[in-house]
Amino acid sequence: MHYAYPFYEFEKVSNNMGMGMILKAIEYAIDNHKQYFYIGTLSRPADIYKLQFNNSEWFDGKIWRKDFDEVKQDLSKS
Repeated sequence: MHYAYPFYEFEKVSNNMGMGMILKAIEYAIDNHKQYFYIGTLSRPADIYKLQFNNSEWFDGKIWRKDFDEVKQDLSKS
């Protein structure tokens, strides 16, 4: 399952609405027996929140990796 670019009016909802939306989508994927849940790239410092989910991997351009130290450093330099 792919989850990307959710949108809502920031001023009209609580400040944790985005995380709530993604958690609901993950629950939906689990309940519907999806093997993978893709939440997009790790290209901006703001994307670091994506690293907090269990059993996550990231694609380095060649392979999927589970070690997040390198990508954390890259994101902090951006």
